[in-house]
Amino acid sequence: MHQTLAQRGDLTSRTNIRQRIFGFLAAAAVAVSLTASALPATAQPAYLNDDCEYDWASDFCSEEEPEPIPELVEPAEYPKPGFVTAGMSILPTAADWSHSWSSEIQWLLDGVTQPVQWHEGEEFGSDIIGGSHFVVPVSAIGKRLAVHVQMDDVLGKSWVDKFDLGIVKANTFTKAPAPTFSGTTTAGNKLTASAGSWAPKATIAYQWFRNGTPVPGATKQVYTLAATDVGKRIKVLTRATAAGVTTLEKFSAERSVAAARFTAAPTPSVTGTTRVGNTLKVSTGKWSPAPTFGYQWYRNNAAIKGATKSTFATTSADVNKSLKVRVTAKRSGYPTTERTSPARKVTAGTLKTGSKLTISGTARSGSTISASVKAPAGAKATYQWYKNGKKVSKATKKSHKLSSKDSGAKYQVRMSFTRAGYSKMNVNSNTVKIGKPTFAVKSSPKVSGTKKAGKTLKASTGSYSPRPTSYSYQWLRNGKSISKATKSSYKLTSSDNGRKISVKVTAKKKGHDNKSATSGAVTIPVPLKTVMSGNGTYRVGKDVKPGLYKATGSGKGCYWERTSGFSGSFSQIKANYFGTANTYVRIVSGDKGFKTSGCGKWTTVPSSGAKAAKITKDGTYRVGIDIKPGLYSGKGSSACYWETSRDFTGHFRDLIDNDFTSGRVVIDIPAGAKGFKTSGCGTLSRIG
Repeated sequence: MHQTLAQRGDLTSRTNIRQRIFGFLAAAAVAVSLTASALPATAQPAYLNDDCEYDWASDFCSEEEPEPIPELVEPAEYPKPGFVTAGMSILPTAADWSHSWSSEIQWLLDGVTQPVQWHEGEEFGSDIIGGSHFVVPVSAIGKRLAVHVQMDDVLGKSWVDKFDLGIVKANTFTKAPAPTFSGTTTAGNKLTASAGSWAPKATIAYQWFRNGTPVPGATKQVYTLAATDVGKRIKVLTRATAAGVTTLEKFSAERSVAAARFTAAPTPSVTGTTRVGNTLKVSTGKWSPAPTFGYQWYRNNAAIKGATKSTFATTSADVNKSLKVRVTAKRSGYPTTERTSPARKVTAGTLKTGSKLTISGTARSGSTISASVKAPAGAKATYQWYKNGKKVSKATKKSHKLSSKDSGAKYQVRMSFTRAGYSKMNVNSNTVKIGKPTFAVKSSPKVSGTKKAGKTLKASTGSYSPRPTSYSYQWLRNGKSISKATKSSYKLTSSDNGRKISVKVTAKKKGHDNKSATSGAVTIPVPLKTVMSGNGTYRVGKDVKPGLYKATGSGKGCYWERTSGFSGSFSQIKANYFGTANTYVRIVSGDKGFKTSGCGKWTTVPSSGAKAAKITKDGTYRVGIDIKPGLYSGKGSSACYWETSRDFTGHFRDLIDNDFTSGRVVIDIPAGAKGFKTSGCGTLSRIG
């Protein structure tokens, strides 16, 4: 690159021309010297004398003037080769060259020309081609730096100087302290590294070492000591980096890591009653910091196999022995620490029954009585029976057979329980008085006879063991004694109507307690009472009371109606019926009148019935009394009508279900129905 700083027409006076030409060219001329510094310096140009040594006849010196020869001065202020570092600023200093017109400076790294570097406010060298100075970039590290200076004089002659400044080097830190770290060097604690103050300012990376080997992942300023560090030597490496500066590593001093110590490690204790059969526990106390515990129980200083839990169930093997427990505390980074409790002597266990000892069975001569108790687990039991406070010879079993000689005596049983490792336990039962022998009922008495007032019922005695020698009787009405009814037979009275009659028979024999047995009860039906004797109209409440009644007539021409008055108006009929005389009617309290025709007499109804499973004729039946509920089937007819009802008022609202059909029929009579009516359906048999 070549540039002319000024042309002839640009100058306004000889003095200005000379100052500009020789002043500027002298500053950047042939033997330009360079000054190296950390920051750019201001060049101080050396101007030539204003008076030309030659005669300026024209704009320039005359042709007769001798040709000037530049005088080279060695650039003493260049950096020495090999001493150039990144970031260094190199500035030319004027050389004592004369008559040079223009100059060009080239900076090269490994032979490659570098971009022009101009600086704001720069005056000296502003007309120098290529810039007046060069700041060595970081990227130049390791490359060779050279500068080429080309100078042209006013007569068009050129000179080129080349300067090799050597390989560019990185700077070094001027302040590089070794790191330190703080913190207690015991497992579990944190260590904090300090890099110190570096110059120039650096970026610091960390790596912790264990016995000279990097700890994987330990690349932060803070490091928590682990259990694996115990007994090892720890140090930290700092790695400092900065632009243009050689990376530098420094190690701290090493420190040994010790295991941590529990600040609280109390002696454990054994809690619970030291008696065979009881469970003992370990109280470890409050450790700090909290560890995990292991346990080993000892019996007379010998380790008990398998006894490695915090609880221990004492056995017979422990009686009169000393028990203690060793607690082993463990925590990562801490030494395993053991503590042993004081020993405690184990005494014999105490047996307990699960229930009171009682005597079961019939306490009578000839019977067998037994001891009844929930015995202690694992215990062996023995028995001894006592009669009137004295031992009964050979009565050492759970049960005892009473003889006739035991009548009136008082019996008791004593049980003894033993078990290895436990104290012997004696238990006495309650006392029972032995009664006379009694009878065993083989069959109960029975009542026979016609169940009707005025008729006589008879009692059978039943059978007993042993055979009684005599009997006594007591007849009962609804479970209560009937006065003076103490014979084997009883004549029924009207007071027995609707009641249940039974008999209590008492068997007797000398030397035996009496034994009573009661027969099953028989119900004496209430005699039917005629409430309406024939056809006609009856006043409800006056002539007939409200209630359920049954017609006793025959045939199929029975008609009845319940009325709300006696005007004969159709509107006063509340309900009516026409059909077979085998029927029922319920007259209610709200009725005023009741009319009947062709139905025969009307009577009260018995509380019981046949509970038949077959219906053989047309009529109305009470479900559950006259017939059983269930599924019925029949051949039917060409005109079969049936209905189930809730009551017998004849009102439509009493109707549950009905049907008028022909042929074979299947009818379900529900248990909840009160009445069932059939007409023309033939025989119906219960099939389910």
